[in-house]
Amino acid sequence: MAGIFKAYDVRGIYPTELDESTARMIGQAFRKVLDEDDLANSNSVVVSRDMRPSSVPLAQALIEGLTAAGLDVVDIGLATTPMNYFAIGHLKTAGGAQVTASHNPAQYNGLKFSKHEARPVSGDHGIALLEKCVKNNDLPASTRQGTVSTADVAADYAQHVLSFLRRPAGTARRLKVVVDASNGMAVVDRAIWDALGLDLVPLYFELDGSFPNHEANPLKTETLEPLCEKIRHGGYDFGAAFDGDADRAGFVDEKGTPIP
Repeated sequence: MAGIFKAYDVRGIYPTELDESTARMIGQAFRKVLDEDDLANSNSVVVSRDMRPSSVPLAQALIEGLTAAGLDVVDIGLATTPMNYFAIGHLKTAGGAQVTASHNPAQYNGLKFSKHEARPVSGDHGIALLEKCVKNNDLPASTRQGTVSTADVAADYAQHVLSFLRRPAGTARRLKVVVDASNGMAVVDRAIWDALGLDLVPLYFELDGSFPNHEANPLKTETLEPLCEKIRHGGYDFGAAFDGDADRAGFVDEKGTPIP
């Protein structure tokens, strides 16, 4: 597990660097990261995952660790990382965890943690504390096994996102936009895309954690080339490409040129 504890999350190659046993220990250690303010009104933690095949067993192991520490889990299933953040606030939980390797290649996976009100987990009392607890096997145990429930927050999340939309007065023309989901979690936001009033042209909207078309990292210019090529030959207004967990985007102008 050397090197998997980063500044703001946990990330490594599955299963050689990050496996189920490690995920279980990290879940159990997360109880020590939550302070009394986090736990004042809730003992629950939101858990969600991306579409990578390894996210299923890692999420299950993480949940086992969280519940062993006495935390209750609200499993919202497949979700973007922004949806995970929303669920923490919407469900008023003590924190949350997203199983994802974000923009990293398919062989990676990871864990992103948040505290109450989706506050980031970082610093000495964040990821560094998780690493210390796991390495020293200093894992809190509880006489009370935590419970596991499920929740569907997709409709409430869509309503929240769309509440920021300001439609122009009059008869503004519909924009024709290509969206490259990179076979990642932006796909689950399809209802939001459809409600925006765009002529949406989806690209790679099939969930596939092996990323068969290109790496899901819009910060790499080469991953934007299929989107650029599509726009150059179609008369589109602009394009957007997303990473694996849909918390990062890259944009392409109407000429098919990436926007720095």
